Amino acid sequence: MLTINHNITGGNWEFIVDGNTNFTVNSVAPFYNVNMRRIDGSGDVSLEAPLVVLNNLILENGIFQATSDHNVTIGGNFNLQSGSTYTPDNNTTRFNGSKNQSFTLNGSIGSGGLYNLAIDKPSDTLNVF
Repeated sequence: MLTINHNITGGNWEFIVDGNTNFTVNSVAPFYNVNMRRIDGSGDVSLEAPLVVLNNLILENGIFQATSDHNVTIGGNFNLQSGSTYTPDNNTTRFNGSKNQSFTLNGSIGSGGLYNLAIDKPSDTLNVF
């Protein structure tokens, strides 16, 4: 069994797709803030493992494929901006932050919609815009 030690307390990760090559995320460690965007071309961002974002997840443009059963957990805000698409397939999209959170939907969600949305918050509210 793989032993993992990680203590994430901050930081920003940018997943930038430039051209027609797909970008794959495969991490057992959580991320603090994640910003995904496509500069040009048709490349997408996809998951090879569940994605845990301790704070904010921003999709600026392009397509984010949470393929198969790779769940996405967000501890802060989820901002799906105009020109971006979130394709959750058969996953669970989970909000679990201990403070107020927002789900801002100015982009689009793939043709199957949100397969499973979980609001697993110990307190406060989730605002959907």
